[in-house]
Amino acid sequence: MNRSAFKKLSPANFAFIMSTGVVSIVLHASGWPLFSRLFLFIGGIGYLALVLLFAMRIFILKEVILDDFKDIQRMFKYLTFCAGSNTLAIASILLEHDTLGIILGIIGTISTILFTYTLFCTLLFHVQKPIEAISPFWLLLSIACHSSGIVISTLWEKNALTNPQFLLLGFSFWTFGVVLYFIFMTLNIYRMIFFPFKGKDIDPCYWTCMGAAAIAVVDGSRFILVHHSPLFYSIQPFMQGMILFLWTWGAAWIPILCLMEGWKHLYFKIPFRYQPSLWAMVFPQGMFTDATKLLSLNFSFPILSDIVEIWLWVTLIIWCFVLVMSRLNPFLDKLRYS
Repeated sequence: MNRSAFKKLSPANFAFIMSTGVVSIVLHASGWPLFSRLFLFIGGIGYLALVLLFAMRIFILKEVILDDFKDIQRMFKYLTFCAGSNTLAIASILLEHDTLGIILGIIGTISTILFTYTLFCTLLFHVQKPIEAISPFWLLLSIACHSSGIVISTLWEKNALTNPQFLLLGFSFWTFGVVLYFIFMTLNIYRMIFFPFKGKDIDPCYWTCMGAAAIAVVDGSRFILVHHSPLFYSIQPFMQGMILFLWTWGAAWIPILCLMEGWKHLYFKIPFRYQPSLWAMVFPQGMFTDATKLLSLNFSFPILSDIVEIWLWVTLIIWCFVLVMSRLNPFLDKLRYS
């Protein structure tokens, strides 16, 4: 890669890791361990490749990295690294690769904490943005927090963590992620309704409006299902109500997001082409699948089992489609501009 390619390298590429990791998780939950290991392997190779590329980018283009941390939108995209690390960690732990899972979980959790406070300091003390700057990429902060909480509850279930203070930390991640989701979703809806909103404004990252709710359901459900210390028994009814509320809210967004995609491509005639944020369409589908399965365990709704099977195939089809588009994109661009 030349300097120009390194300069254009987007941190949103780590959304591929998030998507591949969550596919591994839902395949494991659905009883397909061989395919789950395959997707974990693909995600692991992609993770190593991207970490190497970004390490080279830091070495070659130090000034560009500093510019990244002056751009608030780009800073939020770096949260895909945090969530991607955590997603691979969860898949690794579920597939009995505990050491790898703990290492990735530490990386993902610590980076989530560091980026969270860096972003808040930047927003509060250095950068003032108009409401038009809000985007669903900001919901990645909620997703990163929830992914850290899931890592903790998964390790607790495996008895890798035994101190109740870790449960308190996990609950803190869930609480902080849910509150951030409500705040940033309110701002996004306000921006969509009360300011000019055209086809070019509809990015695939809008699927995180559903995905951030789904991962909050997964985080809360895993926290409820694992064994706890008596300190947390009293909050289980509250969490059960919240996860049911979040699941129905996320499910209600699916037809809205489908209509937005149709509006963009059919009404505004914007051509479909690959971009890293397309993986933001895959991750929410996988998380919705996992959320629905865990919800069925919490509330014993038989109809949810049918939704899980359907949405698993939806997730796999969209993952394959985005992967094919990423490979065909250079060829399609040549055709488009020839």
